[in-house]
Amino acid sequence: MRSILPLALLPVMLVAAEPSKPCVIRGRVLDSHRKPVAGARVRIDGAASTQATTGADGRFQVAGLGAGTYRIAAEASGIGAATQQVLLSAAHPEVEVSLQVAPQGLEVTVTATRGEATIATIPAALTVMESEQIVREAAASKSVADLLGKSIPGLGFSSQNFSLVGQSLRGRDLSVLIDGVPQSTTRNVSRDLMTVDVSALERVEVLRGPTALYGDGATGGVVNLITKGPEQEGLVLTSGLSANASLAHPDGSLGMKLTQGLSWRKGAWSAVGHASFERTGGFFDADGDRIAPDPNQQGGLADTKSTQVFAKVGWEPDADQRLQLSGSRFEAEQHTDYISDPAVNKLAYRTKSRTVGGFSSSVPEGALNTLANLDYSHRALLGGTLHAQAYYRDYTTVFIPFDRRGSKGGGQQVSQSFILSDKAGGRLDYQRALVGEDTLVLLAGFDYAREKTSQPVNIMDRAVYDQSGGRTFTITGTRSWTPPMLQKSAGFFAQLEWRATDRLTLRGGLRSEAVSLDVKDFVTLDNAYDKTGSPVASPAVTTGGKLAYDTTLKNLGVVFMATPQTQVFLNYSEGFSLADVGRVLRAAPAGFTVAQLNPGAQTVKSLEAGWRGYWERVQASVSVFGNRSDLGTTFDKDLNLVRSPERIYGMEATVDGRVGQAWKAGGTLSWYEGQNDPKQDGNWAYLSAERIQPLKATAYLEHETAGRWTNRVQVLHSGTRDRFNNALGYGLGRASTFTTLDFDSRRPLGPGTVFLSVQNLLNRLYYPYASMLYADTVRNSSRSAAGGAVLSIGYQVRY
Repeated sequence: MRSILPLALLPVMLVAAEPSKPCVIRGRVLDSHRKPVAGARVRIDGAASTQATTGADGRFQVAGLGAGTYRIAAEASGIGAATQQVLLSAAHPEVEVSLQVAPQGLEVTVTATRGEATIATIPAALTVMESEQIVREAAASKSVADLLGKSIPGLGFSSQNFSLVGQSLRGRDLSVLIDGVPQSTTRNVSRDLMTVDVSALERVEVLRGPTALYGDGATGGVVNLITKGPEQEGLVLTSGLSANASLAHPDGSLGMKLTQGLSWRKGAWSAVGHASFERTGGFFDADGDRIAPDPNQQGGLADTKSTQVFAKVGWEPDADQRLQLSGSRFEAEQHTDYISDPAVNKLAYRTKSRTVGGFSSSVPEGALNTLANLDYSHRALLGGTLHAQAYYRDYTTVFIPFDRRGSKGGGQQVSQSFILSDKAGGRLDYQRALVGEDTLVLLAGFDYAREKTSQPVNIMDRAVYDQSGGRTFTITGTRSWTPPMLQKSAGFFAQLEWRATDRLTLRGGLRSEAVSLDVKDFVTLDNAYDKTGSPVASPAVTTGGKLAYDTTLKNLGVVFMATPQTQVFLNYSEGFSLADVGRVLRAAPAGFTVAQLNPGAQTVKSLEAGWRGYWERVQASVSVFGNRSDLGTTFDKDLNLVRSPERIYGMEATVDGRVGQAWKAGGTLSWYEGQNDPKQDGNWAYLSAERIQPLKATAYLEHETAGRWTNRVQVLHSGTRDRFNNALGYGLGRASTFTTLDFDSRRPLGPGTVFLSVQNLLNRLYYPYASMLYADTVRNSSRSAAGGAVLSIGYQVRY
């Protein structure tokens, strides 16, 4: 951290205060039909604060301002509000703005659609979580995945571990971005949300439904994680300290977290720094029994130490341009003495897993994510807005050692796998009005990415493992499991938005994507070892090769503003995802060649209709959708990859409201179902539990007393899904209903805020969704219960 903060503060030492010159802000306020709004209240905050009121023509003017960054907020009674940020300088002492007020919520600007757009113009379902909501709900969450699973309609419940296995978005994959940088890997291990600490986030945007705007992976939607940015002029520091413990078993469960933030802005320069350190204790279920540190063999959060540091330096030479360089490093390592007891697999089916001590492994399970990001925007280039980005990502994740004897592709070994990935790429977007100010707007762009990925394994001593009862792992060597792969992708897209009338907006576009994948010659584990697990003298080599495929995708949507407060939309969109080639190749049979592989991209075609309403005290939305893919990707009960036609359909609803000045209430409802045709004979079967979760309902009630003391209870309910008539196999387990209650209380104390939260307040015993995936007699070790009641207390101060 000491090496990053001086870099973040460098602008303070290099930039002198800009001479103060009288500056002017002129502007106009329009309603949703672009008609002038008279009598709108305009507030300007920055180096100075002042107010104005619009005239009959909707215009206002404020003079005599000093140089600096200003936030302009316009509000019109009964119509809505809008905000905009501008920079006044000696080079640009006069700025003219246009603010289009709309009912609260509709005017929110989002970037998940590549170009900046307000929710009012987007023909799709979209959820935005602001900083205040993230901070409040994170207190009763174990991770980013846990936080989003409780808040985002259509997103499955968290598995309460490292992985997204079983946590789909509308039954399909989600594309995760951090400040626009994709977190996916060619060898998909579903850990995309375990790459950033929740304390680093300022905003989350989730675009639900397939989209091709970001390329590969967004067949279910896009999760755009936006890290903290600079605040007002001057230096602002934020410090936080919190602790948590299990109420069902306090001993051995104590955890703590420290955070430190920095924001600095002076003239054209800004800097942000953030650091966090967290140590989690053991996790215990409602019975007080220790939960296995790796509850489902997908990565665990218990007994983990994690750190994150990031810094941003920004330069705004004028009101239209911004250049920003940022870097971050997130690291999590699990150091534990416990492991899931393999002996439980010999007990009756659906026995709860248990732990044993004495675990020993030289390489800890965890993840390391390093990002570098250069970002440039110009809001007035040839009459439009240019956004360019170049990034680099280095990622490593390590799994817990696992006994793979008897499993296909395991080479009869006890082994520990890890992913090595480095990715470099860039994005370029340009948005420009072709007719009028916003009658016809073009958004076009280009993406390029280059990623090297491999999945080696540490081979463990089987005799030592057996003698220790499955607790001791000693490395005897390292081999390749998934061969090294080089993937390159390039995509072009163009989209037009046409405001046909004051109430009707249409949006449509195309994207063309080309992908190549180079695979080196390799030896599978099954070819490297015989049936007893002994090395083969001259193992068969699987011939590598080059794969290439391309696709063109379309989208077309319409938004109709029925009233100033309500909208309806209809949207057709397509998204695509690439097959996990590495998953197939690591278990390739003898004599197989890459040329025999046909990993065609999965194209998902979706149709969605929705309604949303934003009033002064109530906001609500409803959407229904259906999508289909001819070459879907899933796993059968024996974990074999299945490519077959798929269809998924469902609905989502949200509501938020305020009663009086002190009460808030709201909730969400999500339900979807899916089927595939594995034999392509017209006999459709239900998709497995890995892809389809049962009905999810959330609700909250919040009260704010005098002195800004808030208390909030939040309910999460999962329904039942049992589609497989007690069949045995992966993904065929019965999902049982459960309901949990979380509580959060916070109030100002001294210069900061103190909070207290309780996760699973009623200490209910239930099983997270990932623990219900296994329906067989030998995976009780993966049937771990969820955490019991956990108390968290903390204090955060801003100074």
